[in-house]
Amino acid sequence: MTTDTLLREQDLGYESEDVDAELAFHSEFPQVHLPFQITIGGLTMEGISISLTKALVAGRLPPDLEYQDELVSLRFDFDGFSVTLFADAILSQDVQDPQAPVSVFFTHPTDGHLSPLRYLVNSFIAGDTITLGQLLSTGATHSHVTPHVARKAKGGSLVSWTTVMLALLGLLFGFAAADLVYQRVILTQEARPLVITQDVQTLRATASGQIAMVNPDAAEGEVAYTLITNRGDFLSLRMPCDCASELADGAFAGATVLGGDPILTLLPQDSTPVAHALLSQRGLERYLAGDQAEVVFATGQVVQVALRMDTSKAQPTATIVWPQGAPVPSDGTIARLRFNKLNGRMARSVKSRLSELAALASERN
Repeated sequence: MTTDTLLREQDLGYESEDVDAELAFHSEFPQVHLPFQITIGGLTMEGISISLTKALVAGRLPPDLEYQDELVSLRFDFDGFSVTLFADAILSQDVQDPQAPVSVFFTHPTDGHLSPLRYLVNSFIAGDTITLGQLLSTGATHSHVTPHVARKAKGGSLVSWTTVMLALLGLLFGFAAADLVYQRVILTQEARPLVITQDVQTLRATASGQIAMVNPDAAEGEVAYTLITNRGDFLSLRMPCDCASELADGAFAGATVLGGDPILTLLPQDSTPVAHALLSQRGLERYLAGDQAEVVFATGQVVQVALRMDTSKAQPTATIVWPQGAPVPSDGTIARLRFNKLNGRMARSVKSRLSELAALASERN
């Protein structure tokens, strides 16, 4: 009976029995030549081979460690990182053979070191490249990782965050590309800006002379302004409506005016915006294709409008028809005209198709 067999019977509780001829090892755990180092107290030795239950180490074992249950440290060095495992083991060596290796029997083979050790051994047998990410995913609960490996683990976390940031950047670029497609394909912007004015009435000077009095707050029927003509006549004009009014530029009491110069601008309460646009060739094509015309303000507000075309001129002119209930911009507001394909023919096509499907469903019912 060999020393290893005796050690198993006496110290580990294994029963000695005949080994099947097809099995090369007593416990069917093969020894693999995975490079490692073992440290016992202050003594470090190079490993020869290792399995899940036993390891062989080169070197001479001190007599006081023979058949002693010791805490050993197993260190595996890889490219860029290392792994250290701790296990309880009993040591033995044939003292009569100077070339005999030290046998290290793990007294608790299923302890916390089992999962990472099994992963290392199986990967070495399969010839797979052992990486840090796979190694840390084994879920070992009692394996000890050196500070060097811990720094690598932090690096792995950084890699994960980098992946998340790259994914977010990809989403941002995707949204930007989608917005660019929306702006270029779905929308057509007219190059010329719109100047929106109010549908107002202007009170002008009926003759040349000097303004004697002007009252922008006059009520309906009261005198709005009085002129002293060049002939010395007094001409007065009454306020035609009960509405707000504003003084025109350069109009004040004592100012001289010529016939036809504006004096007061009347602002009716039900006034509607007025705007005219010279359409480009592409804009005219989108209008004829049925795309929805929209007015876009600098604040981002969008108002869907209708167009009344005037084709009597060389370049088509469109008059903006403001919808009822839409907010009325102030006089002189600058905006942009665009055509929206989604709110135009595509939307009508979808609505028409839905109506057809609803009609078919009602007929079947």
